[in-house]
Amino acid sequence: MVLVIGVGFATATETLVRWRVVPVDLFVLHLEFFSTATSADAVFGDSHMSLGFTGVGGFVNLAFAGENLATIAGKARVYYLDRAPGRVILQADPSMLAAIRDAEPATAYAPLVEQTARHWVASLSPRHQPRLMAYWQEFFDGGGFVANRQIQPDGAQTRTGRFDQLSEADRLTAAMDEATGQRPPGDLGDSPGLAALDQLVADLASRGGEVCLVTMPMAPSFQDVANGMPEFAAARQAFDRLAGRHQIARVDLWAAAIEPGSFVNQDHLNHQGARVIAPRIVDACFP
Repeated sequence: MVLVIGVGFATATETLVRWRVVPVDLFVLHLEFFSTATSADAVFGDSHMSLGFTGVGGFVNLAFAGENLATIAGKARVYYLDRAPGRVILQADPSMLAAIRDAEPATAYAPLVEQTARHWVASLSPRHQPRLMAYWQEFFDGGGFVANRQIQPDGAQTRTGRFDQLSEADRLTAAMDEATGQRPPGDLGDSPGLAALDQLVADLASRGGEVCLVTMPMAPSFQDVANGMPEFAAARQAFDRLAGRHQIARVDLWAAAIEPGSFVNQDHLNHQGARVIAPRIVDACFP
């Protein structure tokens, strides 16, 4: 009886993971795309770029939410290990230099690529095994396993929704909370993230890559708050200097003119905004 119960639970767990969790696991879906993408033209960054760039032929979006500059640098090297870099767009947002981002450990993509993204027994994969009880808890709580982003053919993970439909007070509160949490330090001289980006730019350029540093657009309410914090302007100037040292393209769209309905929240574009801004980025980076 114990054996029967054990086998039944294992089977049910595998079914739950394979058919409910895996299809909406955004990181696994991203890893699969990253492992199979072939274009030399690519964009890298965190959620600002992942949500904010789609629909430009020839480009793949290899950005993913939460990745810091150390992760991005290592990831880009893995991607271009066996191919020459083409047109490479690197996100350069002030929030990426926040101390909390620099303190996060880098994700090593090389061993992830070597692993099979989807295991024969999904519930035993290193990705899912530590989370099995949490999945069952979610299931019994009646929660739905639903991805909160739409996967696009070019790898972007976009969202719908309009930040401008919130009240002015709610927009300001959201912007204040985000700007305070992502505020860069006053002294960027020893920033590991900035150093990692500097070296990555040098590596890509030395191999013939056309590199462009891009600061993504922010909603007006976020600009209003962050413009009162000089650290944000100083971080953008640090990116300007980095681009100047390497003589690469630099595009700052922090305050770009864009429809208010193009943002899903205070610092992320929605799908509509991403399709509008992406060709503008490419045209400005590679005229």
